[in-house]
Amino acid sequence: MGRDVDMVVKAVKGQRLPRPAQGGGGGLTTTADWSDNTWHHLAAVLNASTGKLYTYFDGALQDSVAESNSPGDAAPALYLAALSGSSAYSEADLDQVRLWNRALSTAELQGSMMELIAGSESGLVAAYRFDETAGDTLYDLSSNAHHGALVNMDPGTDWQASVAFNTWTGAIDADVSKAGNWSAGLPVAGQNIGISGSAANNPSLGGSLQVDNLYVASEATVSLESGLSVSGHLLVEGALDLNGQVITLGTNARLYESGRQITGTGYLTHTASYSNLSSENIAGLGAEITTVANLGSTTIRRYHEAVDIGEGNMGILRYFVISPTNNTELSATLVLHYADADMGGITEGLLELFKSSDNGSTWTDMNGTVDIEANTVSVSGLDGFSWWTAADPNRTFPVELLNVAATPRGEMVDLDWSTAREENSAYFAIERSADEETWTEMGQVEAAGYAEAETAYGWTDYAPIQGAAAYRLRQVDLDGHYRYSPVVRVSLGEALMRAYPNPVQDILNVEARGDWYAELVDAQGRLLRRSSGTDAGTLDLRALPAGLYYLRLQAAGQVQSLSIRKE
Repeated sequence: MGRDVDMVVKAVKGQRLPRPAQGGGGGLTTTADWSDNTWHHLAAVLNASTGKLYTYFDGALQDSVAESNSPGDAAPALYLAALSGSSAYSEADLDQVRLWNRALSTAELQGSMMELIAGSESGLVAAYRFDETAGDTLYDLSSNAHHGALVNMDPGTDWQASVAFNTWTGAIDADVSKAGNWSAGLPVAGQNIGISGSAANNPSLGGSLQVDNLYVASEATVSLESGLSVSGHLLVEGALDLNGQVITLGTNARLYESGRQITGTGYLTHTASYSNLSSENIAGLGAEITTVANLGSTTIRRYHEAVDIGEGNMGILRYFVISPTNNTELSATLVLHYADADMGGITEGLLELFKSSDNGSTWTDMNGTVDIEANTVSVSGLDGFSWWTAADPNRTFPVELLNVAATPRGEMVDLDWSTAREENSAYFAIERSADEETWTEMGQVEAAGYAEAETAYGWTDYAPIQGAAAYRLRQVDLDGHYRYSPVVRVSLGEALMRAYPNPVQDILNVEARGDWYAELVDAQGRLLRRSSGTDAGTLDLRALPAGLYYLRLQAAGQVQSLSIRKE
């Protein structure tokens, strides 16, 4: 049992919104800055079982206080944006006011705050859309006919058009550039955008939107076609595929998510100045920091991919890049938050934190303490920050990749690769890029599943990029965990080179057309061998230990790369 009132409000600095109550009451307050002359959703929920009044700001819980008054009984009169029996009126603009005779859950509030109420919802006592545009009567959309009288209002000047929120309806199709697919026409900068789970079509958001709040409903599936900026709250209950794009959370923005619903390449980023932090989950991204130091301007990026911490051992499907301006003598504590779906087959209780100081090339085990109930791994006494992820230090990936090669063939490109062994492998996804920043999945090849001997694979790109292109493999395990192969590069035309035998034990033969220059590097990118020649030549690998190496050849103004296995 309980009561609820929620509304959309626009106010300027210093304006205060009195709380709906019987015969008056105190003010509805929040620590969030809602008086910035833009539309925000405010809600007060009285839960009879706890005896507390909960306040929400743009769908996020802000505070709770003890409360005995009931804000929804039929009598005496209910006052909105005013104190009963006084001339204390709010100067805030109101829209979409709803009163309920039950306490709505957080999910219900988030789901309805950017949608128009039909009027027949369970527990709805009154709903006011403020769409009259004239007169001094406010009509109740529900069947209860609790119509209101507008007091201290000039009907000729006080009515104004509202763009409080804009909800995706998908009424026509999935094209976000069609006004008819939105409740309030095409989105504009600064709007509150809601992606309804009941929409007929799922959208792909483009146009580099700049929104105040963005809500993705639990049944919605959304992908990005361009970057997105959020200045308020990013509330994600449904599936959000970054699709290689970047979501920028503004200085005061915050992420609220239920489980792991954000996927895909790309990342979320946030930059602001921080100092003297105490268990601060910065921007809600999941990197919780404690330090008395002044970090200065700090950028945090959150990725939703697994990184190789060494020898094929993959971390969870989440890693962070934390970059403070002041990054020494911090004596800091880091608590890394994760979701159950991030595990990818890793045993949760075996997680430890890993740190990389060279942009992910090598990783150091920092140990750490796992809290399975809270889904966190923490470590203290840190001097500085860099790249961070969580992994089981003793887990190995069940597929050992031998080599990957991309070879032009007429108007096509052949991709060939092989594995030394496989266990519980599901498939290989082939990804292509023109700039090695934005990757597109081009196809999939089913994996062997289990193999103790070498297994060869092939795939052909029948419509390749004209000019230079890059390819990589995303090898996916049956439990959903995955890893990326080294990137191979190619230009459309005849193959630049051939290197054999592969695997090699001592001498690697290189063939190319005309003059060529070759470099051999290890998995950390360290240069080990270089050679040059005309048409044909060799590289002596006898002194190198067994392992995987990468050969980069330049010829005829083009570059091609191959993976080389030394036995």
